[in-house]
Amino acid sequence: MLKKLTQEHIRIHTDRRPLHACLTYNDSPRGIACIAGPHPLMGGSIQNNVVRALSEALPMAGIATLTFDYSGFGDDENTSGTAVDDRLALIAEFWSDGQTSHDKQMLSDVAIAWAWARANVQGVGLLVGYSFGAYAVHQIVEPSPDAVLLICPTLAKHTYRPREDSVATYMLYGDRDFSCPVEAAEMYARESRCARSQLIPGSDHFLRGYENLAADLCLFAARRSEGVTA
Repeated sequence: MLKKLTQEHIRIHTDRRPLHACLTYNDSPRGIACIAGPHPLMGGSIQNNVVRALSEALPMAGIATLTFDYSGFGDDENTSGTAVDDRLALIAEFWSDGQTSHDKQMLSDVAIAWAWARANVQGVGLLVGYSFGAYAVHQIVEPSPDAVLLICPTLAKHTYRPREDSVATYMLYGDRDFSCPVEAAEMYARESRCARSQLIPGSDHFLRGYENLAADLCLFAARRSEGVTA
């Protein structure tokens, strides 16, 4: 019999505007995965295909998920003429440099969401980042996660240095990913001594049709963090 899932739409306080977030869990969660999605200028929202797939699969297996929209986007998006012009400027900045002046604020959003997740759900704690979100979770040290999962990390756009702590790192990437070249992923895996680095032949950055592999890797990391080796 399938366990019933509960989904709560919540607001997480920040020093700016609250984050719109969604907490999903079954009747007996044994931990939580805080999931940071892609850059909002590249489809990063609660509705992203990978984010949505994880928020459906993990709670069924007992790992609650916290997903959220970056501040100023999603439900909080301003659609005034000035805001649209500002967003177009950010898009131009993103395509020019792969980064924007808004990114620092989004890194803070991820840290705040993770702190909330760790404080409110007991058990194993997973930091999961997809695309830009992988860069964001990679920066977080405290509160300490049990595992960090990098899904299609943006190794071609950002600097990912090996973590200095003993937290296990897992990575999933495709061999046709413009933002995560295979050579860069292999080098990062060696330097970081990834607990598992998984290549998906034939997959690009968007993982369409391969979302289940991201969920499987998260559940594998959760079991390993709990000391389950099977």
